[in-house]
Amino acid sequence: LKRSFLENINSIKDIIQQQQFRLKVNIINIIDARTIEFQPDPQNPRFRFLKPREKLKMVGVKLFNKNSKHETERLFAYLQHDYVEFLLRNRNDIKIEFQRLSNGQLSKDIHQQFKGFIFLNNNRLFQIMALKNGIFAGHYRPPFKNEYQSLFRQAEKRAQQNKAGYYGFPPKE
Repeated sequence: LKRSFLENINSIKDIIQQQQFRLKVNIINIIDARTIEFQPDPQNPRFRFLKPREKLKMVGVKLFNKNSKHETERLFAYLQHDYVEFLLRNRNDIKIEFQRLSNGQLSKDIHQQFKGFIFLNNNRLFQIMALKNGIFAGHYRPPFKNEYQSLFRQAEKRAQQNKAGYYGFPPKE
């Protein structure tokens, strides 16, 4: 009992520490279904190294190809963008958490866009919500935050079992 209590306390400490690294942002633009342009909260001195406009690529989700030979994949490529646009545009409760490399550096892609996670009000992870609804498929390329990876896999498995979104359509040519 004492051990499980200590594990819960450590888990709560981890969650609190992670939330300290979440940054409130204003979304300026939706570049594609996986990339947003944001403006950091100027009131937060911890992130003053950021430019007035930055880009964040969502980790853990895969874009479908608009030029795919599969009709379902083409359809969901457009649906992904509309879904992100509908749920993220004009909100004032968005926070982001940057993906970190093992050396503590913030992760960026080849275009120098930050990689990370998007949180809605009540600390709901946007990517998990999209995976559960079958809007995105999972994409688990390293580096991927271990504490989130199992949640992402569970969400995708749930979508597959429930035939939600993309998983409810048989592949068509």
